[in-house]
Amino acid sequence: MLCTLKPHPQNRKEKSAKKRRSKGDTKSKSESDDISERKLIQGYNSLEPEERKILDDRGLKSRLKLLWDSFEFFDSIAQKLTEIDKHHDEEIFRHEAAYEAETGERTNFGPPVDLLSSIYAVTAVQRHLIEWRIESVSLERLRIALISALHGSSPAMLLGPTRSHRPTDPPNVLEIKGMLAAAMYEYQRRNELSRADAARAVLKNIWPNLKIHLSKGKISVRMIQDWRDNFGALSAKPGPGRDSYRDFKKAFAANLGSHDQYIQLLTFHYGRVLPNL
Repeated sequence: MLCTLKPHPQNRKEKSAKKRRSKGDTKSKSESDDISERKLIQGYNSLEPEERKILDDRGLKSRLKLLWDSFEFFDSIAQKLTEIDKHHDEEIFRHEAAYEAETGERTNFGPPVDLLSSIYAVTAVQRHLIEWRIESVSLERLRIALISALHGSSPAMLLGPTRSHRPTDPPNVLEIKGMLAAAMYEYQRRNELSRADAARAVLKNIWPNLKIHLSKGKISVRMIQDWRDNFGALSAKPGPGRDSYRDFKKAFAANLGSHDQYIQLLTFHYGRVLPNL
């Protein structure tokens, strides 16, 4: 049988000491409740089998199991969010160190990494909620909007109704434009051409079937100069176009063959595979 323990009488000193301790207690009410609930589960597990059976018949076991599962759920999501925050800090340091090593300049990679970490966090919360059969359409809208912003596109929820907005290029198109911007840079470096002549040389060597995927209208010399400015400037925004520009700038410099033929080969390749990407 379960026994009832009578509390020992306390003198005034003990009571006043308890009051002082309660005033100086730094734990919040929620933390105290959490500790009490965990002790309740431990106390239940320490009971004799026949004592647990009496309580189980009254539905306590299922309630304690649900309570314990909730502890594991919150511990799991807390750990995942902590890992995301740690990865966020490491990625900022890695990107900034790599950029400084390459250019000799310091820059702030916080915003794009902040955005990516936010996507990871929203996704983690969604997955944990789904485990409890909870789905949120609003959270999914937020996740999609954050991904759009990461790829350089303004989220639809921030645009409002408009007919004049031009959708931002997808990442694979931005990568190709970044490559062509690097090709223009190489013409300037290798052949010492002016900006206009370098852009004109790039335009001349783009495979025709690729052009229709890069612009709805006719590609102009000015467009290629704009790509060079957008992806090649020191203040260029990190993203697929900027990354492609930096990678191909190295590739073009390392290729000692005909720059014209190299661009023709690359644009021929992208013109064939881009529709399938």
